[in-house]
Amino acid sequence: MERTFVLIKPSNDRVEVIRYVMEVLGRAGFLCVYQEQMRLNDKQAAGLYADSKRESYHAKPIVFIQTAPVVAMIWEGEDAIRRVKELVGPTKVDEAMATDCIRGELLKRFGKAQPPFDTAANFVHVSATSEEFESQIRVVLPRKVWAQFVE
Repeated sequence: MERTFVLIKPSNDRVEVIRYVMEVLGRAGFLCVYQEQMRLNDKQAAGLYADSKRESYHAKPIVFIQTAPVVAMIWEGEDAIRRVKELVGPTKVDEAMATDCIRGELLKRFGKAQPPFDTAANFVHVSATSEEFESQIRVVLPRKVWAQFVE
């Protein structure tokens, strides 16, 4: 079994977003093994996007992700990183809206955010690799939590 990190970003419709993400991932056969609502501090927010090499892209998500509470989750299942990333869909808003994916459906239901957060506000962050999973849970979650999920 493989694990992946999913983070529900700030949204006025957070309860509906959480419910929808959990429903889709659960129907796909994944199990949520950890969930916590939290506010990210500067270090956590910067660490979450540390893998992003483009500085112009880097600043907006760091600011946006701290505007309200987020929900951090760890999901488990076969080929979880690849399959959950596929289910969540493209990060670019226009691409996501043209795709049958979680982000696209949420954008259709709740609409796009306004600039400057339009690209940052794509509802869900998901780890793209096992290395990202490990580094992101180490940055975002308390040690007593991430230590259970890192070998």
